Amino acid sequence: MQKKFAKLRVLVIFSIVTLLVIAGCMSNKDLIGKFIVHGIGLGVHDWTSILEAKFNGLNTGLFETVENSDGNIEKGKVNFYVAPDGQLFINSSKNEVFEGILNKDGEIYMLSKADDPDKLTFQIAVKQISGMSNADLTGTYIVDEIGADSFDLPNHGHFTSKLEVEFDGKGNMIWFVLEDSYGRVGFGAGGTYEVADDGTTMVYPDYLPPLKVNIKPGGYVIAGVSTDAIEQPSLSLLVGIKKSIDIFSANISGNYIVHEYGLYQMNQLGR
Repeated sequence: MQKKFAKLRVLVIFSIVTLLVIAGCMSNKDLIGKFIVHGIGLGVHDWTSILEAKFNGLNTGLFETVENSDGNIEKGKVNFYVAPDGQLFINSSKNEVFEGILNKDGEIYMLSKADDPDKLTFQIAVKQISGMSNADLTGTYIVDEIGADSFDLPNHGHFTSKLEVEFDGKGNMIWFVLEDSYGRVGFGAGGTYEVADDGTTMVYPDYLPPLKVNIKPGGYVIAGVSTDAIEQPSLSLLVGIKKSIDIFSANISGNYIVHEYGLYQMNQLGR
């Protein structure tokens, strides 16, 4: 008698969820100045990038690659439109349309591109201003990270992590893992950091390679990517939000645009 084995399909989801509140009475004039754009694409081909974008508050902007995990350096012009509710549409020089949301203070925006399964993209951009220092990065942050390991590990090398990071405002930090798709919960250590005048921050966590991030003016959001698969153990994007004891349910009322970026992997077992 031939024994039959059932086929088991396991759905594995790796994702990072970010959101910004929908505002009112916004326009193109709210997108002006210099932004550092952190981007990631996972799936058929894994990549990360850092762009510098400058917007004129009218309807156009310029961008240039700062770092890219593939080594591709690009620059060009974009057109953009900010709807009254803050929804943002950017048309690249390759005629690719990215959709997202500009925060009501005009200092951070998020974009995604989901119309091509081979080019799924998520970007978070932080405005640069002058006069920042280590004192602007202080308090406890919850940091979500999604990425792809550059070496052979389970789950096809893709992972998500949630960390808690405490900055003392003087250049010292403590971090540990809250949740992790590899099960590395509780792992952590110390480290140091340096905030430049424009908000660009070098983070030096113990036992891990250095990482460049950018701080939103006011210090409540940090964002960064790793772009060097040789120096870094992974290519990943992270977003951190400062914890606060002043948040009540009334503070999160309203309409939000929610971006979820992740991977759906179907693993088949048996025969």
